[in-house]
Amino acid sequence: MSFWTEVNDGRGYALDALTPAELAEVRGVITDQYLGHIRGAAPELAEQAAAVGIQNYHTLPIPFDHGSFWAKEKRVPPASAVPVFERLGFFRRIRAVLPSAAVYADDLMWRVVRPNAASDVGPVHADKWFWDAGNGSIAADQERLKVWIAVFTEPGKNGLTVKGHSHTSDRWKHHFEFKHGKMKPVLDESPEEIGMELLPLAPGELVMFHDALLHGGALNVGTTCRVSIEVTITYRADEGARRLSELRRAAA
Repeated sequence: MSFWTEVNDGRGYALDALTPAELAEVRGVITDQYLGHIRGAAPELAEQAAAVGIQNYHTLPIPFDHGSFWAKEKRVPPASAVPVFERLGFFRRIRAVLPSAAVYADDLMWRVVRPNAASDVGPVHADKWFWDAGNGSIAADQERLKVWIAVFTEPGKNGLTVKGHSHTSDRWKHHFEFKHGKMKPVLDESPEEIGMELLPLAPGELVMFHDALLHGGALNVGTTCRVSIEVTITYRADEGARRLSELRRAAA
C-alpha cells in the first residue's frame, strides 16, 4: 500500500525510516544549532555539552529556564537546512507521489524532551487546529502533510503517541487559548479515554501523518533526552486528490 493511501484511507499515518547516513546528517543540523545556543547563553558549558551530546542535555547544570529559553525560534533550523531535508530518501519518496511537495521552512522544528519532565511534552492535538487558529499561512490551493522523525529515542519509553483513524472524524472536542503569544488548541477530552498509542520508533524511524490526525508527546520515562524533529510538507491540493484517486482505482 502506498504511504499516500495509508495516510488518507488507512490509519492516518505511515511509517518510514532514514538511512544511518541520513540520520547522522539530521543529527548534525540539530546539534549545530543546539550547541550554538548553548555557547551563547552559557559558554562555560559549551565543551561539556558537546562532549555528552544533546541526548544528555538534562545532565548539564543549565543556568537558564528550559521552557522559556528553548522557544520555537531557537529550534527552527536556518533556511539552509531545507535542501538537506529535501534530499532525504523519505522526502524523495513523497515527491515521487506528490511532485509539488515542498518543506515548509517556518514549521521545520526540533524538540528535546527531558526524562520525567511533563512540561516538555506537547499535548494531544491535530495540526489542523493550529492552522485553523491562524498559526501559519499557506496558499489556498495547498494542503499539508506532517512528518515526525525520531532522532534520539528509547522505543517504548518515549516518542510520539497517535490515535489511528482519528483523521476521519471532526468530533474531537477542543477549544483555543492564548498562550506564549499565540492561540493554541486545547483538547477537551482525556487522552486516556481516547486511547492514544505510543509508536515504538527507534532513532532514524519516522511517521508521516494526516493534518487532522490526533497525536501528541508522551512522558519520557527513559534515561536520556528524547530528541525529534517535525517537518511540515506542503503540496497542491488538486494533485493530492488526483493521486489518491489514481491509487484507489489501481487497488480496486
